[in-house]
Amino acid sequence: MKTKRPLAEARAIADALIAELAPLCERIEVAGSIRRGKAEVGDLELVAIAKRELDLFGVPTGRRTMIDYWLSDKDFTPTKDGEKYKQFQYRGVQADLFLATPDNWGLILMLRTGDAEFSRRMVTLTTWGGYKPADIMVDGGRVLRRNVSVAVPEERDLFALWHMDYIEPKDRTALVVQP
Repeated sequence: MKTKRPLAEARAIADALIAELAPLCERIEVAGSIRRGKAEVGDLELVAIAKRELDLFGVPTGRRTMIDYWLSDKDFTPTKDGEKYKQFQYRGVQADLFLATPDNWGLILMLRTGDAEFSRRMVTLTTWGGYKPADIMVDGGRVLRRNVSVAVPEERDLFALWHMDYIEPKDRTALVVQP
């Protein structure tokens, strides 16, 4: 069981982690229960677009990101170390880092902000009690409309695709009723 911390304490730890990671990222933001403003927080959830090492021609040199190098330099032993998700301990707190791209930032930030039931409903068809329109598919961290990838650079873009008003993170619960 994760140890819960007061929001202010968790936010301070998340801010310190963001300060360390920001130079290694194109973009980074806190997600999860901190972003929703919950009184107690069990882990740090962050969404980032990581910078990649480039060759002399500006082409990425491989799959490793600057965050991968940072993790190895810090001697962190990630419990999960995938291409899209990394989990490690930071100042005694579990950190979950979700890697996005400019085209899926809005989707990944919405999903990782939660709450879990709200996120599940956002990717469930309206006919099955969710909010997702029938002509939209979410697959592998991408939004597709009629099998064509749709860029979702901001959360507001995602809500617009779903024909919904933007819902503030603090208001995202399973009890939200589709407009």
